[in-house]
Amino acid sequence: MGVGDKVCLIYPTCAEFFYTFFGALRLGAIPVPLYPTLGVEMTANIFRDSEAIAVATIGWFRTGVDESCALASNVRMVLEPPDLDVDTSWSPFVEVKAEDLAFLQYTSGSTGQPRGVMLTHANVVSTIHFMAEAAGLTADDRVVSWLPLYHDMGLIGCSFTPPLTATPLWLLPPDLRNPRQ
Repeated sequence: MGVGDKVCLIYPTCAEFFYTFFGALRLGAIPVPLYPTLGVEMTANIFRDSEAIAVATIGWFRTGVDESCALASNVRMVLEPPDLDVDTSWSPFVEVKAEDLAFLQYTSGSTGQPRGVMLTHANVVSTIHFMAEAAGLTADDRVVSWLPLYHDMGLIGCSFTPPLTATPLWLLPPDLRNPRQ
């Protein structure tokens, strides 16, 4: 996997999502976070549309991922967390420009086929700064989110924005409907 290659991420809210997301960026690859239960055909459509060469996932999503990959010949590898453990030396950081593609964010598909939205590094950084300022976030605040990481607000608004202001962050499972329970 290298510069410009797309890697779909199909994870629950977990540390492995972030390891894979930022690991892909470090290599110059393009992360593509996906909803884990879109269904085999719709997931395969996104694999093809995004031109992903790899999918990173976790055990309990593997069966559906494998079925989707069978319908998307462009996917050459499926990776799980143990596959991402490497004992090789670190490669140098890939140089990126503000206008380079940071990641692809797919729409929900509620009105048709999901569509990929190309977000540049400049788009993401600008949005993070805007959201922190609009919310008035400071290190004295606390952010708790159960928004999924494949959703733009869950990823950019709730996961990427708090670190800008050193605001503590707690990420909860998206299926948690009542945080008091």
